[in-house]
Amino acid sequence: MSDLPLISIIIPIYNVEKFLRKCIDSVLAIKLQEIELILVNDGSTDDSGKICDEYAEIDNRIKVIHKINGGVTAARKTGVTASCGRYIYCVDSDDYIQPSVIEKISNIIKGTEPDVIIFNYESIFPNKRIRNRNKFNEGLYCGEQLCQVRENLIYDKEIVSANMGCVSYSLCDKVIKKEYFSKYQNDVPNEIILGEDLAVCVQVLCNCEKIYFLYDVGYFYVRRNDSAISSYHENELTNKLALCNYLLNSLGKRYENQINVLLFTSIYGYLSKTSKKFIKYKEFALTIKPLMVNEIINRAVSVKIYKPILKDKIKLFLLKHRCWRTIHILAKFKG
Repeated sequence: MSDLPLISIIIPIYNVEKFLRKCIDSVLAIKLQEIELILVNDGSTDDSGKICDEYAEIDNRIKVIHKINGGVTAARKTGVTASCGRYIYCVDSDDYIQPSVIEKISNIIKGTEPDVIIFNYESIFPNKRIRNRNKFNEGLYCGEQLCQVRENLIYDKEIVSANMGCVSYSLCDKVIKKEYFSKYQNDVPNEIILGEDLAVCVQVLCNCEKIYFLYDVGYFYVRRNDSAISSYHENELTNKLALCNYLLNSLGKRYENQINVLLFTSIYGYLSKTSKKFIKYKEFALTIKPLMVNEIINRAVSVKIYKPILKDKIKLFLLKHRCWRTIHILAKFKG
């Protein structure tokens, strides 16, 4: 039997001293010795790096890498380069995992050797918890069984309204064979800092041969008001456009509608956040108009939404006719 670890768990870390110990403790609670934990300190200016070094002293499964800040994509690439495991699992440093699920995944790998194992996760809000379940029944999927996954990967046309895909965009609910993860993680430009998980996941799931869906909840995603997903970012739309262009270049015309639905929903996510950031319409308009060029709008309104609801139709109409003031009012008060 090889002495190399079965699973390399990579945690990119940047200024998360308040949450880091809980995250690391949840990983170290895994009873298996055939894992390694790679802590990539991405230029933290708080005590995160010190905490990493402390843990490395108490558990020989830990590697610590200190690097200049370069963002989560670059940090993951660094972690993969240093990894020795056959499989890669990425964890966000302000969340935590269910260790018994990784132990169960170890047995699944030894039994069926899937390319990807996807499990359920739970979103932890300040006042509630929401369990996110896979659309697919538990078991191994290969061959023709993967068609339904890929046809609905970015946008699930079987569900009412414009929506996310049939599988979550996160890397944190997926354990991926290293050969796939390395190839597609390394392809992602470091400049893509919003949607970088999607850029990797979609490529992996479009090209792998075997996926195992596991019903267990293995990850706890702590939702905070200041998290990247809920915060305003000046360059968010530019970044999402770069993501969509990257996916289109990588996946081709077959996925064009799915990608344009992603662009459509991304535009409205950006407009909603920008409306709340700039309460006055003049400031809102000055911010968004330079970005709302015809090319972007035409791509977004060209989408085919298979089961649209009234809200989808209204958004498409408002965007097509550049009704910025109305969009500002609706987005500001309704999201």
